[in-house]
Amino acid sequence: MTLSKKSDELFWMSFANEMGFLGACLVRAYNVDLAVRRTWELGINPGGEIMICTLERGVLEKIPDKWIEKMLVKHEVEELDVELKKLGFVPEPADSE
Repeated sequence: MTLSKKSDELFWMSFANEMGFLGACLVRAYNVDLAVRRTWELGINPGGEIMICTLERGVLEKIPDKWIEKMLVKHEVEELDVELKKLGFVPEPADSE
């Protein structure tokens, strides 16, 4: 997986509301604000509250493109979680700018 710009990061975004989990996605962007905007541009933001984490460059370079910039449903998130754990991913909250 290649990032579009050297300074871009990959953000994990999980969406939920009072009814529960709405979906999740991995989005390339320069910062948190642009990552949220990107989900709207791609049509993969279902609304609700968002939990955002950044992925470390060493891990994100190993993530297959099939997981990037698409809405993931629960079973896909579970599959991706297994892959991320194998890569040693530990989520860290993203800084708001």
